Formats: sequence, structure tokens, C-alpha cells
Amino acid sequence: MVLLEELLPLLILFLDIIIFYYKIEIANEALAMNPIIKSYINIVYFLGNALGSDYEIALHDLTNEGDYSIVAIANGFNSNRKIGSPLTKKALSFIENKTYVGNDYVLNYTGTAANKSRTISSTMFIKDEEKKLIGMLCINYNTFHCKETVDKILSLVNLTSLDMLSSKEEVTQTDADSPEVFSSNVYDLVYATLEQTIPQGTSVSRLTQNEKMDIIKALKAHGIFNIKGAVREVANQLSCSEPSIYRYLKNI
Repeated sequence: MVLLEELLPLLILFLDIIIFYYKIEIANEALAMNPIIKSYINIVYFLGNALGSDYEIALHDLTNEGDYSIVAIANGFNSNRKIGSPLTKKALSFIENKTYVGNDYVLNYTGTAANKSRTISSTMFIKDEEKKLIGMLCINYNTFHCKETVDKILSLVNLTSLDMLSSKEEVTQTDADSPEVFSSNVYDLVYATLEQTIPQGTSVSRLTQNEKMDIIKALKAHGIFNIKGAVREVANQLSCSEPSIYRYLKNI
């Protein structure tokens, strides 16, 4: 007990030093950040507070090639993401397909939140004076509480779905408009994309070279290889070497 009391001041000092250097690191990153991107940070937290906790606001800095991570996020618990989390598959496809060329934003595409409820997302493309894409400001609305309220209202009139009030036929979402998938790290991003790419029930160990080539093509089309560390992670999850992945990419 006496030893613990003697060590406690040292432990507190040690934690203070860690926090001090962490703050310095954050300050250095802020100083190095593109001034246009930096100007959006306060907007992120303003929107997060103004719109409410169901709205996740995320700012991505795209000026460091291969490290397109989140630099500011409000209400990140909706997707379990934080500062440093990678771009989503949908955002990567915007870059790969140059969606930002001729468009300032994309509105109302769907995804899935951390609690498995639907999200409605919109992304604004941040460009510099030369119209080069340097960042993305994303708003993701978690519909959980809204749906919960709607379901309670419907139950009052003995309806199970709003579809019962509509005469429109169901619209099937195409692969090009596939739902957004939120990932907190590169492993999850690659895993989620492979899960949608590899036919259900197919073992990775039984994939042929042609099948692996098709998978690499699909991953490239989604922009996965724009993320730092993606080649290594794809190689791990496909049980092959990094040089093999590079050979596949070279032959595409």
C-alpha cells in the first residue's frame, strides 16, 4: 500500500507527459494541414451539435496520398469511427470513378450504421483553387430513432410499413448504388468489400487465379488500393503474397 502511494505521483507525472506530447503531435498535424481543410474543422463540430446526435459529420483530408483518413468527426459513435479511420468504400469509389469531376456533392445514398440501422448519407467534395479534390465533408444520418418513431405511429393505425400506403413498385438498388459500408480500419474495409465481392459460400483457398483476378479488378474499381496498407491486407485475406497482388494489378 505504501509502495503504491509512492508510485502514484510518478504515474500521474508519466500520464501528464504522454498527454503533453500527444497534444504537441495534434498541434503539429494541425499546422501541417491544408488551410482549406483546416477551415472545415469547426464546421464539423458545429453541424454535429446543430443537427443532433443522429447525424455523424466526418471530414477527410485527401492531400496526403495513401492516407485519406478522417481528421475531424462529430457523433462518430454512429459508425464506431474516430479520427484516423479510413475512407469508406463508397468514398473511395467517388475518387476512383472521378465522381467529383463536374459535381460538387452527392446526395442521399444509403448505408448501414454501427447499430445495423439504415443511414442516409451525403458527401460534399472539397476542392482547391485549381479544382483539385483535396477533401470530403460527409454527413451520415442514422435513421434508427426516426424509424422507431414511425413504427410507433404506424402501430397506432395497425400498419406494418409505410409501403402499405404507397402505390409505387419497389425499386431495386443496383450494384453501382450499393449501400455504404463504414469501417474503422483497413482490415474491416477490405473484409467488408471482399464479403460483397466473393460469391457466398466460396472458400478463399479454393479460388482460381482467374477468380482472384476478377476480385482484384472489383477491389480496384472500388478504389480500395488507394488506401495505404490495402495491398498487404488484401494479400493476407486472399492468402497470397503482396507481389502476387501487384502482378494482378499490373495485368488489369
